[in-house]
Amino acid sequence: MRKHNLSLISIFPKQVIISPGERITVPNMNYILLSLLPLIFVKKLKYPSMAAANGQFMFFRAEDYHSIEPHRLMKKDKVEDISTARYLKNRDKDSMSGGDER
Repeated sequence: MRKHNLSLISIFPKQVIISPGERITVPNMNYILLSLLPLIFVKKLKYPSMAAANGQFMFFRAEDYHSIEPHRLMKKDKVEDISTARYLKNRDKDSMSGGDER
């Protein structure tokens, strides 16, 4: 995080798909994420609309987390992970998101 001056790193791990509902929704969510928001844009472009994060895996720089308190600030948002990533971008804080490369 320090090397790239990042406030947030978020990953999108490989999802275990078991139920019929998961077989329908998870591939669609991945398709939407990867086709409409290529993750390289999250780091390269400064537009808040180019923000992505996965609430399951959000790793913050400690001083940024404690100064912003994003879980308190965004607790009423339905997608607090994306709201947090956009909030950071609006304040010129860099973040990076990545997925399972397998």
